[in-house]
Amino acid sequence: MIYTDGTIAIKAGSPIVTGTGTQWKKNIHGVAPGQMVSIENGTNPINMMIRAVNSDTELALSFNAPVARSGAKYSIATTVPDTISDAARTMSANQGYIVYFLQAMQQWMTDTGKVEVELPNGQKVTLDSVKAMNEALSGVLKYSPHVNTGATDSSGNGSVNFAGNMGRVYRTKAGVITIYSRPNEAGSGYTTSYQLPETAGTVIGADRTWVGDNFFFAQREVYAAPPGTTVRGSWSGTQAISYAKGINFGYPGSNNSDTGQMYIGYNGKGYLYFLNSGSNGGKFGGEIALIGSSVAFDGSGFLKKSSPIIRVHPNGSFETNDESEGAEVNRTDTGQYHITGILGYNSDGAWGVNGGISVPKDNNGLELVYVADRVLEDGGIIIETCHRQHTHLPDKFQNWRLKEITADGDRVFYQDGEPCDLPEYTRLDVRVEMPQGSVWNVKQRELAEHMEREQAEREVQEAAEKAVEAEE
Repeated sequence: MIYTDGTIAIKAGSPIVTGTGTQWKKNIHGVAPGQMVSIENGTNPINMMIRAVNSDTELALSFNAPVARSGAKYSIATTVPDTISDAARTMSANQGYIVYFLQAMQQWMTDTGKVEVELPNGQKVTLDSVKAMNEALSGVLKYSPHVNTGATDSSGNGSVNFAGNMGRVYRTKAGVITIYSRPNEAGSGYTTSYQLPETAGTVIGADRTWVGDNFFFAQREVYAAPPGTTVRGSWSGTQAISYAKGINFGYPGSNNSDTGQMYIGYNGKGYLYFLNSGSNGGKFGGEIALIGSSVAFDGSGFLKKSSPIIRVHPNGSFETNDESEGAEVNRTDTGQYHITGILGYNSDGAWGVNGGISVPKDNNGLELVYVADRVLEDGGIIIETCHRQHTHLPDKFQNWRLKEITADGDRVFYQDGEPCDLPEYTRLDVRVEMPQGSVWNVKQRELAEHMEREQAEREVQEAAEKAVEAEE
């Protein structure tokens, strides 16, 4: 047999061999004095005899090693296969491990607490003893396939009883899970503590709600609204394109005083609006905050309204987000960038008059370039960038940008208004309008149609279920 586990290291002039990941002392592997070890050494392996096995990770050779090796592969010829010596070694090693394993099982079954067992590969694992596991299981809920006779209501179809008959949980045929408790073990009846509906999120107590998904619940406190404020009711969108759920807020003394609205749309975006009141009650007055995929950081670190945005880099490379997918950018000349596949700037003007461009700035908030732009007839945009010197400032605060170094070693800087590419490691953020045939808009239409079909299918299914219930 041959043993090759791990790697070894030797030093020139020393007889000691150090192993990594080795188990030379384990009898089951059969490494012993007098055996030959062959150590990897290029095309000329080193062959030497083992004089002693000091430990799992140390051997002593008969002679000093002629060279130094580290992390080297090796092999030890332990016994000749199918010989009497090989059989004797194998049987002896196996017998020793069987005895150890039986002793470990005895310890596992009779001791308390935790028991450490060593596996044949040398790995050590810690197990809970049988007594420890029995003690842990003794405190779990006891299951009863029938409703407890001490309960006041026997209409359930299964229950879980608590130790000491202190309470129980059962599910009714209507799909409501009911938790009963018996305070201080008094009397034979139970008092209802909570009823959990089949749909997560329904209010189940005066000061708490259950929230979660499917069978996972988390309890949270419900706090009262500030004085003079009330929730005007919840609502949900009925059109496929505007699937959303939200809450209206207002003053409790008026039936037409909704002044705010918070909702989450089907696309995962969150909105906070203020609403007009009076004759325009209920109509949007404007956005206060947008949360989620509707905001983005520009190149200067400012948070701005998103969708659709193109990031233009100095060499003309670019990045699009989900909504601007399909747009392209080409650098046509020094400081000149041509954006195609769009319909000009975004029409809502959220980034300014042109709808727009976010220009990189320095540490003092000063823009590094001028921007000249024009929208073409096909909707494309040509953006030209020129150096911005800020000559009105003291010299140390001006934008000194190196253009080149002459053959004589003189430094030449860009002049104010001179065409230039964007400074290195900066970018332009451009907010654009995408055509109806863009990748994003097509996906949104497909999603809306899909959701509309799902809604119709749900309505048909609900109507069928109600019809079945009515017949019953």
